[in-house]
This record gives sequence, structure tokens and C-alpha cells, in this order.
Amino acid sequence: MAAYSFIVLTNCTPGSDEEFNRWYDDVHLEEVVAINGISSAVRGDVAVSLGGGEEYRYAAIYEIDSDDPQAVLDDLQARASDGRMNVSSTLATAAYFMMKKERAYPG
Repeated sequence: MAAYSFIVLTNCTPGSDEEFNRWYDDVHLEEVVAINGISSAVRGDVAVSLGGGEEYRYAAIYEIDSDDPQAVLDDLQARASDGRMNVSSTLATAAYFMMKKERAYPG
């Protein structure tokens, strides 16, 4: 089975940080990790931005263990679209990245 990291950068609507973080931490993470193929999540504030585009305040990394990561993401999108997943009105912008874990280098 292949392993992937799904990286999500987000911003909330102005002035809604407290409500956004409460939704993300208390509702959203649990709903996402309940999806078959998503094994864990970690979330926090972006500490340093290297620039080069939109600035994001928050980041989450979801670990996906699946031979078909697109099916996992399709399930996530379907749940967000059909109401099985709560989507907060405080979510303003997001960027998504998928990385296949292929190589590790000792450090």
C-alpha cells in the first residue's frame, strides 16, 4: 500500500479565527480522519512563510494510506459537497498538495 501526505493550507474570513479554529479542531479533523484511507492528521499555525504567493495562516497534514489516493480525496470532496461533512462559512481560501512518500534521506 502506498503512503501519501495530503497538505492543506488555509485562511479564514477576517475576524473569525476563534470560530474557524474551533470548527477545524473540534469538528473537521475528526470528520476527515473518519474517511477510509486517512490515518492521521496534524494541524497548526504557519510559523514562517517563504513568500511567492498567497500567504496562509494555517496548515494541516493528513496521512493517507491507500493505493488509490484519488478515491480517498473524491470521498472527502463528496462528503463536503453533499452535507455528510460540516464545512464552516469561516473557511476563506485553501491550497491543496498531495505528496507520494517515495524516498527518505537520513539527516
